[in-house]
Amino acid sequence: MRRAVLPAALLLLAGCARPASSVDTTHVHDLLSRLQRLSTEGRHGPHHRGNNALQRGLWTALKELPPGHDALILEAAECVYTRYDENYYNGVLWHWPYLSSPRAIELCDRILASSDPEIRERALWIKAFALRCSPTEPWPEAEQDLETYAEQVKWKPDYEASREVYRRIAREFPSTSRGKASSRLAAQPELSFLLPRGPKEPDPRHPDN
Repeated sequence: MRRAVLPAALLLLAGCARPASSVDTTHVHDLLSRLQRLSTEGRHGPHHRGNNALQRGLWTALKELPPGHDALILEAAECVYTRYDENYYNGVLWHWPYLSSPRAIELCDRILASSDPEIRERALWIKAFALRCSPTEPWPEAEQDLETYAEQVKWKPDYEASREVYRRIAREFPSTSRGKASSRLAAQPELSFLLPRGPKEPDPRHPDN
């Protein structure tokens, strides 16, 4: 019986050392869901216009999240701040409603030490994309309506920093699709690209594109 007591005690101590977060993330989940919800009005497939108030609410909520919520932070980086809507519309705002390289990079940096290798790999991949992502064109109305658009207008890509992240992905995840794509991208002399803004262009974040 004594042998069973020690492992049980160790498990209890481990549980005390790493308490589960008691933070209620319902609000964050709700904001993420609403920001990804598409409209089907019109004849050109699902789409939506950016909602600055919702985006600002999400950003505030993310800032207040303590460590231990890596999946939520990654979802925001992937599905909001580098989100790409592939539809039949023309124009950057139809496809990149909340694009913001600075915000995506900040979120990814928060979770690069994740113990989950998939989260770490995806965060590195999105960070590399955001670093080399081109700025959006000056557009006073869009800059006034959407703070993320105003941020991306001022963004300056850092291709060498992006290349270093790709090299890291290739080293740490050599057998995955992102790892193989990263090896190929790191070897390319040119990492710049144009943001898709036409009907049904492929998602540039996909490893095969």
